[in-house]
Amino acid sequence: MDKGLSQETTVIEEIEEEVGYKVKSVDKITTFYGSLGTSAGRQTLFYTEICDDMRVSDGGGIDGEDIELFYLPVSKTMEFLNDDSLVKSANLGYALLWWFMKFKS
Repeated sequence: MDKGLSQETTVIEEIEEEVGYKVKSVDKITTFYGSLGTSAGRQTLFYTEICDDMRVSDGGGIDGEDIELFYLPVSKTMEFLNDDSLVKSANLGYALLWWFMKFKS
């Protein structure tokens, strides 16, 4: 964390800066390492819900960040995950698995 703030506060600020939604809280899902070995990066996943009323800006980040919002219909999730032509990280697959186990049982 780069501002001396808690993980949760930093994530809330980043959500507003990068995607333009003002959220009040986030829930920690888990922390894991994106790879193994000496260059392993530690990552923490958080969850929150948004609605149109929370939109405060277009987002997009700062300092030349090129952030694009991507909306994925639930009905297309497995097709998306199994499409080898699309770039996806392992943590995205984990996050979607977590969501399905929590909300779609």
